[in-house]
Amino acid sequence: RLKTKLVWHNLTNRGHIEVDITGKFAVPPDQVVWQERQNRLIFIGAGAYRNSSPLASPAWHDNDLYSLSLVSAGEQIRKLTDLGSYEMSDLLLSSDGSKAYFAYSSPGEGLDIIYASIDLRDDKIETVFAQNTSQFKKDPVDPSVGRVIRRIQKQGNKLFLTLNDRGPQGQGGYVYNLYILTTDNKLNRLTNLQGYISNFVVDLEKNRIIFSVNISWPEQNNYKLMTINLDGTGLQEVNLPRIPAQTS
Repeated sequence: RLKTKLVWHNLTNRGHIEVDITGKFAVPPDQVVWQERQNRLIFIGAGAYRNSSPLASPAWHDNDLYSLSLVSAGEQIRKLTDLGSYEMSDLLLSSDGSKAYFAYSSPGEGLDIIYASIDLRDDKIETVFAQNTSQFKKDPVDPSVGRVIRRIQKQGNKLFLTLNDRGPQGQGGYVYNLYILTTDNKLNRLTNLQGYISNFVVDLEKNRIIFSVNISWPEQNNYKLMTINLDGTGLQEVNLPRIPAQTS
């Protein structure tokens, strides 16, 4: 069996720690964040790798949040949640390090996304947002298209997310755009791109979002890096330097 290690490296003081976690998770842990004050890592771990149905391909399931102390002796890994989630993603630490935000779903909830926070001082979980409202169930232009949230992130008092729209020839499932959910529960669309926005980073200091979009989805992979202001203006492509081809 292949060994699995969780590795932490501090670029400031060159500190380096490796912990053997072979056999503790079905797949290598995903989406790790560092809680600086407590000197521990918070990460997503899967308990099983299986089919969710006879028609589905095997994938990692029974996901939960875990912590790994970098200072305590003995058993370092501690389970923070007991959700056994079908999917878990979008792990983000609050600015003061006291909370972690994450998205999860389970077959019992119809695969709707639940965005929650966990207080890392007492492991108390609170729901920030649940995708069980009508505005997220159907495309307003084409009600036959069910809406799917792919990425979600809380910054300040707003939620930023990617949501599918009605695309060319009614292929709504192939078009994902950026949205903001405001404090008064209004959904504002920021982009109107005929592509698949897969990941994004919110930069509140510069009042913008940096995101990657596959403009040739689903036929082929043709990703571009773009930015847009938080009010939906100033959409532009980021020109990346070309990486020279390596020669042997």
